[in-house]
Amino acid sequence: RRVPNFIILGAQKAGTQALRTYLSQHPLVYINRKIVEPHFFDWGFKSTKSYEQNLQDYIKLINGKKTHDCRLQNCIAGESTPSYLFTANKSPARIKKVCPWTKFIVILRDPVRRAYSACNMLIQKHEVKTTFRKHFKFDLKWMKKVGLLSDKNMTKEEEDEAWNRYFKHRRVKKMILGRGLYELQLRKWFEYFPREQFLILKSEDLDRNRTATMSRVFQFLGLQNTPLEKDEKVHSRKYTATMSDKTKKELYDFYRPYNKRLETLLGLEWKDVWEENS
Repeated sequence: RRVPNFIILGAQKAGTQALRTYLSQHPLVYINRKIVEPHFFDWGFKSTKSYEQNLQDYIKLINGKKTHDCRLQNCIAGESTPSYLFTANKSPARIKKVCPWTKFIVILRDPVRRAYSACNMLIQKHEVKTTFRKHFKFDLKWMKKVGLLSDKNMTKEEEDEAWNRYFKHRRVKKMILGRGLYELQLRKWFEYFPREQFLILKSEDLDRNRTATMSRVFQFLGLQNTPLEKDEKVHSRKYTATMSDKTKKELYDFYRPYNKRLETLLGLEWKDVWEENS
């Protein structure tokens, strides 16, 4: 089989680590545990190398020790880098050149709760020294400056150009709002790969019914269903930053039109999917 067989693309703070943990419990799945998030195709991509060099480097990264070479054993191998979804302006094109056969798993979370969780992580890691409200306002201001938010209806091309400008900020990795514009990111991925190469999940489904959700994942990857060894919640974090009702309402109002666009892209299953939380 060709490696990698699958990549978990994101979204950040939407349950990718839990998904990776549950997936690795399958006896025919190998994920290199020494490298949690390889970042091979986004921040760490070597554009000066040839296609063949990048493919061989990536195979080595995925396989880890030679004894786990899934091209020689009856198993599949993959990785998880949550920022691949976010870096839709560069990651899909790179993966298309190196390993176009790969299947993709995407897990999406209520974008308001995702942003709140991401900001808490940054604050706890001392990577951001501000309040949640000030940090999201900073992100919003940059979006407006680069033209990502506009009073006029933008064409897809104009929005893509604005998205590229958004990434020019030196602190783009710390931005929290842009990562929740799921439709904008996914449609870029769909330009490079057919829809059937993607399985798109709701974080809330994984949280409420892990067994049923993982059955969908195993089926998507062509694997027999297997019971999870450990079915407990993975990687929960206590929040220290606060979110006022005013901020919460502003954020749900901000994301609502983008969530509607996501519904148009993915279908009625995603209709008003996070409205009950607003």
